[in-house]
Amino acid sequence: MAGQIVMEGFLNIRVRPWLRRLATRAIAIVPAVLVIQMAGENGVGQLLILSQVVLSMNLPFANHSAHPFHQQSRPHGRVRQQAPG
Repeated sequence: MAGQIVMEGFLNIRVRPWLRRLATRAIAIVPAVLVIQMAGENGVGQLLILSQVVLSMNLPFANHSAHPFHQQSRPHGRVRQQAPG
């Protein structure tokens, strides 16, 4: 989905919706299928665990960048997160 938004909005590339979906999903799926074929049936579980470890290591960066937005009172009104202390 993010790839579709980037293609259409940021890069200003206009293509038929079915072709755009096919291209962006192929970009995501083809490398995964190739890695699964190379790792074999026994390696798929290890690849899944490795992917979860990598994703969990990136989570603090996403939270850190979103933190200033959550402390602004304009988009959240009176339900905004209060600063600690």
